[in-house]
Amino acid sequence: MNSQRILLVHEAGPIRSALASALASAGHDVRIAKEKPKNADEFDAVVYGAGFAAPDDPDPLHIAVQRPVNMEELRRVLRSS
Repeated sequence: MNSQRILLVHEAGPIRSALASALASAGHDVRIAKEKPKNADEFDAVVYGAGFAAPDDPDPLHIAVQRPVNMEELRRVLRSS
């Protein structure tokens, strides 16, 4: 899997920390935000936590994560991009 710049849009808490750590340990450059910033298009992928509205566009690299977080599914999506 190639290293990607990933923006994680998620509320604070243990799930956000675990998800960010798992993505970083897989070699990705992870940035965290509480809401989608204007420069989100500068990232290779944007991962939205549960409770955040996914963007209107059908971009496959805008990923809405539902709880419980399925890291294998997220890794599969990132590998295929």
